[in-house]
Amino acid sequence: MPSWYARCVMPGCRVPRLRGAHKEDQVAYVVRTVSSFRRAEDGQDLLEYALLVALIALVAVGAVTSAGLKWIALYSAIAAAIPA
Repeated sequence: MPSWYARCVMPGCRVPRLRGAHKEDQVAYVVRTVSSFRRAEDGQDLLEYALLVALIALVAVGAVTSAGLKWIALYSAIAAAIPA
């Protein structure tokens, strides 16, 4: 942490105080803090996409299994109808 960084000790204070810092340093700190919140959403988006892919895969497996059972029943009926 930079030497000018100090935590706010007043109740209800949410922004850290920057002791002895230049105004540019204070602005840069606020910009970095806000941009870190923006970057933090990337993981959330990735998780949402992963859950969506998992749901689609689950539906696809269910559909293929269901279709496979119907095809097995159809081929069994055809095989039973053919005289040996």
